[in-house]
Amino acid sequence: MNRITLKALILGAFILILGTMAATNYLGINSLSNMNTSINAIVDSSAEKVKVAARARQDILFIGRSEKNIILARTQEEMDEFAASMNTAISDLNAKLGTLRALANDDGIRRLDQFEKTWDEYLVLNEEIRLLARLNSNKRATDLSKGTAREAYDVAEATLVTLGSVYESRVEDVVNLESLQAQNVIQTLVYNLRTKIVEAQRAEKNVILSISESEMALYKTAFSNAKSDIDFIVDELLILTTGENKQLIQTFSDQVKGYFALSEEVQTITAENGNSRAFALSSGAGRAALEQAEQYIADIVKINDSDMQTDKVTSDTNYTNARNILLISLAVSIIIALLIAWTVIRRVNLVSKITERIGKGDLTETFDPKASDADIYGVLRNMNSSLKGIVSEVVEASGNVSVGSAQLSSTGQEIAQGATEQAASLEEISSSMEEMASNISHSADNAKQTEQIARKAAIDAEATGKAVDEAVAAMKEIANKIGVIEEISRQTNLLALNAAIEAARAGEHGKGFTVVAAEVRKLAERSQNAASEIVTLAQGSLDVSEQAGKMLVQLLPDIRKTSDLVQEISASAREQDSGAAEVNKALQQLDQVVQQSAAAAEEMASTSEELSAQSEQLSNTMTFFNLDNSGSNNANSHRSNGGGRGQSSKKSAIPKPMTAQKKLTSNDRDTTQGVSIDLDDDSSEFVRY
Repeated sequence: MNRITLKALILGAFILILGTMAATNYLGINSLSNMNTSINAIVDSSAEKVKVAARARQDILFIGRSEKNIILARTQEEMDEFAASMNTAISDLNAKLGTLRALANDDGIRRLDQFEKTWDEYLVLNEEIRLLARLNSNKRATDLSKGTAREAYDVAEATLVTLGSVYESRVEDVVNLESLQAQNVIQTLVYNLRTKIVEAQRAEKNVILSISESEMALYKTAFSNAKSDIDFIVDELLILTTGENKQLIQTFSDQVKGYFALSEEVQTITAENGNSRAFALSSGAGRAALEQAEQYIADIVKINDSDMQTDKVTSDTNYTNARNILLISLAVSIIIALLIAWTVIRRVNLVSKITERIGKGDLTETFDPKASDADIYGVLRNMNSSLKGIVSEVVEASGNVSVGSAQLSSTGQEIAQGATEQAASLEEISSSMEEMASNISHSADNAKQTEQIARKAAIDAEATGKAVDEAVAAMKEIANKIGVIEEISRQTNLLALNAAIEAARAGEHGKGFTVVAAEVRKLAERSQNAASEIVTLAQGSLDVSEQAGKMLVQLLPDIRKTSDLVQEISASAREQDSGAAEVNKALQQLDQVVQQSAAAAEEMASTSEELSAQSEQLSNTMTFFNLDNSGSNNANSHRSNGGGRGQSSKKSAIPKPMTAQKKLTSNDRDTTQGVSIDLDDDSSEFVRY
């Protein structure tokens, strides 16, 4: 059984399973084809018949609704719109009936014949209803009554109002009882005339609103009576009136006759009664025919629905048969798969046992030499043979690794010591840079404060200059005002002098006034002198203020220039502070790099020591493997006895462990300079410290 490879077993199993699946799929596809045929029959025939019949029923309902809309439409445009929609629905219905006839069975065709007979009868009634509705007599009569007839009525009524106003105004002018009685008779007739014309108009409106023929005849009679009464009253008034009043009565007679002609035309149009007749026909015979046609369509829908249920039962039967076939095929496939799985598992268990022994270090398993190399059993046999050779090579290489790791540890410790010393030097440099950066930062802060003070001084100087300018302007104004006061004092002095002269002329009577004038003159002189002194002092203050303003104007550019220089000094100090911070940061980073290098060197030394310990542990671990039946672990004796097929190729693939040692000693070493370790080709990318 071992000569049959596991691959052949699995391949055969898959071929058998695929064959079973192909047969199952064929049966399933065949069943699905039958189901698809049934579903297509349902969709294309039964469901299509139900759908078309339902839509035909919707078209019938739409046609009935459009018929009512035509009756209720107020304009010809609305009627044309509803009629066009109805004609489209009728055309669609005819197309659906053709589709139903093509799909229907004998019973369905019989019912379609009954429907089409009833439908033709309804279409005849529908055409008559549309013709009656298009008369639109109610709308025409209403438009005429509200339009021309109403205008004629309003003109006649206005004439009556004028006539009534004339006779009401003449009542006070009547001088005898006989004239007063005649006047009252005429007014009564005019009032009755107005009442009758209103009754005539009301009868006209009622004729339009009438539903039945009897009601219409009743209101026509009322209109005729009102008309006869009006004619009689007009004739009486023509006899009783004279002059202009008679002319007004004649004018009213002509106007009311025009209104009666229009009103009779309104009644004639209303007598057509097209809307009512169309509604009665639509609600009677038309409705009965439409309901009967709709019932035939409903029966067709029920028949088609029954056919669809029958097709559904057939489809369910096909589904059940297909499901049973697939379940049987699945059961057969599972049985075959279990048989194949049992054979494969048996082979895998054998391989698992051998693998377990190898995993425990026993490489002395005896294999069947006749087993195929392409099978997993043969591969495992070759692996066992190669593993024996590898274990021998690993034992020898672990010793070489132990020696090299010891040398690597010594070199790493030397590198770590040098890196630690460089890190200490960098820390001292970094400390000095921090102190220098602190001094620069302090200078920058002082320069910034100086700059702020200079700016404030410039602002204060500018404000002071403005204040001085304002003070100069105020002093000039004060000087002008004092000059006015001085002029007033001079004028007052002259007036006092004139007063004294006049007092002297007055003699005894002007003595008292002379004394007062003298006192006023003294006060005026004192005021003039004081004003002169104030002008002198104000002029001096003005000169001083102007000189101070000029000095402030000259001082302001110097203060601003000082502020700009201090600002430049502050900016330079900030740049120096930033540069010092960058240098300090770079030194700190360099310090970290050096410390990392020292840590890496120490870690490398530690790793080398660990590597040495691991190599010793590896040598001890290799004692786990049993290379021959006698229990000896000597790799050389194993190689002398031969390691089986594939051993020579494995040996060539294993690197010589002494190569690393030669690389370690290839360059001259100095105990003070450390060692040169050729680990890879990237050494030139690193910096030597």
